[in-house]
Amino acid sequence: SLAVHGYTLSVSLKEPLNGPRSAIQESESGLVLHRMGQRIRVYAGAEVGPRPVVHDKKVVNRLYQALETYFPGATNYQAGKQVWQGTRYCLPDGLAAVGPSPVAGVSLNLGHGANGWGWACGSAKILADQLAGRDSEVAVALLHPDRFTR
Repeated sequence: SLAVHGYTLSVSLKEPLNGPRSAIQESESGLVLHRMGQRIRVYAGAEVGPRPVVHDKKVVNRLYQALETYFPGATNYQAGKQVWQGTRYCLPDGLAAVGPSPVAGVSLNLGHGANGWGWACGSAKILADQLAGRDSEVAVALLHPDRFTR
């Protein structure tokens, strides 16, 4: 697996109506904005390799710029903001591994990379279908955990 590090900025909203109603993703930059209760969260950046000790100021500044571009004046930085860096693991082909592991009774749903939450939920449905013995609505062979060892 490959470690991919990204940055997230969460900021309080001034008013409940000021924020997004759904997730927004810029396909070119990979930047994602979404609402979390009374906060806006914006994510960007993909650093590969060892986890950086210091935050990349260019990426963090881009997060602030995105908030002001898409929701100018909507945030209340004084009420609270949080910048953090997280690591997500992805597999060489960019797809998750979903299905039985070599250990009896242990199933896998991992390696979602930057698409973590969205793919994890869909993958959980696939895994639930497998565990219940139901046919899946998607081609699950592409996600089988042993696809690299076959």
